[in-house]
Amino acid sequence: MNIYKKQIALAIFILFTYISARAQMADVIILNTDTMRIFTDPLESMSIKNNNALFYFDKDTCASKKCVKGYVGEWLLDEDKLYLKNIFNCCYEKDSVPADMKKKFGKKYKKDRVFADWYTGKILAYKGKVLFKDEEPSESVYEKEIQFKIEKGEVKGTKKFDNSKTKISTYYTNQSSLTDFLESNINWKKIPKLKDKILFVDINFSVDSLGKISKANFTKKEFDQLYYDEAIRVIKKIPNWNVLYFHGVFKPKAYVETIEFSEEIRKKYVK
Repeated sequence: MNIYKKQIALAIFILFTYISARAQMADVIILNTDTMRIFTDPLESMSIKNNNALFYFDKDTCASKKCVKGYVGEWLLDEDKLYLKNIFNCCYEKDSVPADMKKKFGKKYKKDRVFADWYTGKILAYKGKVLFKDEEPSESVYEKEIQFKIEKGEVKGTKKFDNSKTKISTYYTNQSSLTDFLESNINWKKIPKLKDKILFVDINFSVDSLGKISKANFTKKEFDQLYYDEAIRVIKKIPNWNVLYFHGVFKPKAYVETIEFSEEIRKKYVK
């Protein structure tokens, strides 16, 4: 490898290092008439096992912040076997250009597919509507989930999960409504005159399976305790919050909300 190629490889490595490895486009898996998203990457285990970087940094890939690995795989489940159908670059939504599968897999590529005999593990497929969208795609909640247990490319077990009990609070989806609720419920009689000060208090909280605030605490103490006590009291007054189900069961999730104390806010609610 000449110096120029080494510099390119180093630049790509640095770029990928600084981009969060968790932020990625989902692969897709096809089962009968359903096309579902998966965040498992069966190709990764093959690359590690064979010490093969063929799927990274070649002309068929297209790196982006949404796709750190540089490609998106299209998978097929047929007669209880897992197959790789295509590898698309990360820009495939625009140009739909697949990799040269025959070139990459040689004799393993048969009848427009490659039997994934290298893969052993679990694949979780997401089906239906997105009920809760998280910054990390794999933490989003879908209506249905199907888990496939794979051994050397063969399906050895299937589990189905129903997350339809998930409920999303209007206070979560409408930030202005939440802000108004919190600020209007502050007991401003307890809050000293702030003059030109503006205080921001961050509160961590979580909920129970009924959507009621079960725990609330401050992250870092910078002001008098009374501000934190009041912020926690107000947070706990939120009548309902998100109830999230993963793999068919309720899963608590931590949230952070900031409450502002200032004379400008006081004037809005104290007449």
